[in-house]
Amino acid sequence: MGLKAAIQALKKAEKLKEKVQNTRDLLNDNEAWICQQQLQVISLLFFFCLFFNLILLFFSMAFLLRIYQQVLILDLEYALDRKVEQELWNHGFKNYIGTLQNLNPKRTESQAMLSWCLEAASGFYLTLLQEICTAFDLDLPFRRKESVYGNGKTYRTVDHLSQPHKNSCYYICQHCLVHLGDIARYRNQNRQAEVFYRHAVQLAPNSGQPYNQLALLEASRGDRLSTVFHYVRSIAVRHFFPAAATNLSRTLNKSAEEQLNVEGRNKLSISEYVSVFLKLHGLLHNSADLQEAEKYVKVLTTTLTALVATESLTSWKLVQMLVYSAWLALHHDCGSCSCDHFPTKLHTFSDEQLSTDEKRVKHLVMDLMAGSLSAFLLPVYTLKEGDALLESFVLQLKLTLDWIKLDPHVLLDSAFTSRLQIWPSLCKLLNGLQQALTDFSADKYAYLPLPEDRDLQGFIPLEKSFTDL
Repeated sequence: MGLKAAIQALKKAEKLKEKVQNTRDLLNDNEAWICQQQLQVISLLFFFCLFFNLILLFFSMAFLLRIYQQVLILDLEYALDRKVEQELWNHGFKNYIGTLQNLNPKRTESQAMLSWCLEAASGFYLTLLQEICTAFDLDLPFRRKESVYGNGKTYRTVDHLSQPHKNSCYYICQHCLVHLGDIARYRNQNRQAEVFYRHAVQLAPNSGQPYNQLALLEASRGDRLSTVFHYVRSIAVRHFFPAAATNLSRTLNKSAEEQLNVEGRNKLSISEYVSVFLKLHGLLHNSADLQEAEKYVKVLTTTLTALVATESLTSWKLVQMLVYSAWLALHHDCGSCSCDHFPTKLHTFSDEQLSTDEKRVKHLVMDLMAGSLSAFLLPVYTLKEGDALLESFVLQLKLTLDWIKLDPHVLLDSAFTSRLQIWPSLCKLLNGLQQALTDFSADKYAYLPLPEDRDLQGFIPLEKSFTDL
């Protein structure tokens, strides 16, 4: 009603405005004065109608949000089956936020409205997260229940609620955290957004959405390797996030088009090495120009030892590269050159079942993995006891060996059989570690996850190696 009245008032105002503008002598023209006064009345009426409409919209939205909130608390399983949480985000906040973001950013009114909407969304999801944790007596790592601190009382926000499955509780908490991260990101609070996203990953490591949002954050920071890493993490989980596949393809396609001049180089800077790595995987992703890709594999494996020996590449960057290569190896081994999906049940194909391009891509990935393993192990002959260099690459060695252990047949690939120096180097390293760990009780820590095990929890290519932890 209010909106219709406002539209009619504006139409009437257009006619009056035309009369006023066409008047040459406003002071002596009585009709013009009357039109001017009518315009003022219509303006007041318009703003009143608009304000009234906004009030109605606010109360309608608040009522809708409250209904969704009650449904989620009363019967979470039913609500999730009906995708109430998605309806809540889309119709309660996302659509309005998107509309306000598209308005003129120079207008203070639209920016004030956007700030108010983001503040309301943040408050709503914080409250919803609190209510869910209280209603279902959840004890989360970042939100401990009160009994931990000695408060034995239990507070129930709703009576007669249906007790949901624990995983459903974790999912809805993760959902709240992801959108709290989104809201913080819209407000340019990137550090706060990252905290929310990482809490979401901690709660639901098999869900792909938090990883995709982390990738968006890394993209805004200009870290392409971390962006690709998180997109892969978003795809290579049991509940992958579909949009991540498109985002990954777009990122890799840009890298594939980058012009690089590194042929014949024996040394690369960190940024150059990362650029070559991403360009290589852009080519492998599209199975395009594999002859050029072969040259890049050679450059990467040749120059890696120097970067490892000088500790130029951080341990985490090396892990990110390893994760992507392991994913690509398994992805192509499953007979797919597209990352539009990642199968939750893996069916490995023999070489006879792969196309010519798929075989070549698989071999190039194996060549990169074997070459990287050889590069990691080459500095062991110069290591001394207690050398800090060992800590910088032992993490990658452990993950690479985990990957080999899950599929020992990779050792039959010519990429490994042609690099016989791997095994003497590995033996020397392990013998050295044995001497350093003579007083170490391995049984006590056999099932204790390492930090990298936690970071890669839910990652399908290495998932089985973490099952006993």
